[in-house]
Amino acid sequence: MEMIDKIKNKIKQEYPDLYDQIIENNLSDDEIIALAPSIYKMIEDKGKDTDHTVEIVFDNQGYNIIAKPISEEAVLKEKIQQVKNNYLIPLENDYDYLINLNDDIKQFNWRLDVLSKFKNIIEKQKNNESVRGLWIYGDFGTGKTMMSLALINKLASMDKKVAFVNMPRLITKVQTIVSGDKVSDDSLRRTIVSLENADIAVFDDIGAGSMSKWFRDNVLLPILNTRMNNEKTTIFTSNININSFAEDAFNYASAKNDSVDLKRLIERVRNLSEETIVKGENLRKK
Repeated sequence: MEMIDKIKNKIKQEYPDLYDQIIENNLSDDEIIALAPSIYKMIEDKGKDTDHTVEIVFDNQGYNIIAKPISEEAVLKEKIQQVKNNYLIPLENDYDYLINLNDDIKQFNWRLDVLSKFKNIIEKQKNNESVRGLWIYGDFGTGKTMMSLALINKLASMDKKVAFVNMPRLITKVQTIVSGDKVSDDSLRRTIVSLENADIAVFDDIGAGSMSKWFRDNVLLPILNTRMNNEKTTIFTSNININSFAEDAFNYASAKNDSVDLKRLIERVRNLSEETIVKGENLRKK
């Protein structure tokens, strides 16, 4: 009895659809044991990166187990979906879910200091430990957005809940809602909750758009305050460092009494993140 249970559990783990077929067709324990060598061979092939599905085929002689190759397109869709399932805010481009540290980032050897910090974040997240995030800044086109996507894609593949938002687009979205245009207020609320609750969140291109006082006090500050209180890992990407971001924010302030709230915002940014610069050539010109 113990052997058949092991076989069934292995099939269920490796080929859940095949397991469902076996149950639906009421295959006996003896029949499952007879099929086990073929199934285990297919599992071995699967371990060699042979992409396939397995199913039972019935004919006049009875039934058999066959492996069907999966198309490259189907494999790609599956890889995308596995990562996408853990994004609390969907990305605009599905192919961004495929950006990964192994294939896309290893070529950037001048960014090894950032990658070492990424590895620390991944290890801490793996162990469910709190870890301070990063303020990644540098010139245009140096790969800041791509690197941050690679990081959270890795964490999403580890079943961590992640969120990525482009700040200028979020500011525009909020301005549209506040001005009374037809954009769902529920959509903004869901975005805010997602950014508050994600295990790791990326605020991309912060400082590139002018923040209104309303946006700062009613959207960004509450999100960062929640993340700070809950010790959530937070990544910012920007073309400027935190001091320059603070200076720009103070220069944009419309009233002197804004300074208290601005100081609160900068304090939370500094608490949540460690500055790290990305140097190198503009990859967009290649």
